[in-house]
Amino acid sequence: MIEFIILGDPVGKLRHRMTSIGGKARAYKHKRQKAWEEDAAKAMRIQYDGPTLEGPLFLVVLSVFKRPQRLSRRKDPSGLVWKDTRPDVDNLAKSVCDAMQIGGILRDDGQIVCVASLSAYAAKPGFSDTVYEPHTYALITHDRVEFMANFAALSECIKQPT
Repeated sequence: MIEFIILGDPVGKLRHRMTSIGGKARAYKHKRQKAWEEDAAKAMRIQYDGPTLEGPLFLVVLSVFKRPQRLSRRKDPSGLVWKDTRPDVDNLAKSVCDAMQIGGILRDDGQIVCVASLSAYAAKPGFSDTVYEPHTYALITHDRVEFMANFAALSECIKQPT
């Protein structure tokens, strides 16, 4: 099991941009997405200096976003709260997979056979030892049981907004 923490606002996979150069169409990545993937790849490479992972892999992604003011009332839960708005969890997971491939963590993102992606707002500032800054947490493993246990533990930590 390998865990990664990428600080900063999570960025979901964005649609390719199109331009015309010399009458020919050219597709390119959005600047924000490209920058996030490169920064995430560097952060992952710093946190893991082992060999490129081979074989089937299971991935858990938790994307934590800045808590909006509307969820900072006294009656709102203090810990993590589910986020049900854009970017979509599948696009967040795609960005993590691409960053892992850019960073050389895995050979090809096709190796990932199962993904669990969660999206939440950060905890209220000062709430126990929970991180309340935006970040992305990723866990990759070869073990299906370990994958399921970590997914269950993470999803139990997130509360329903009131």
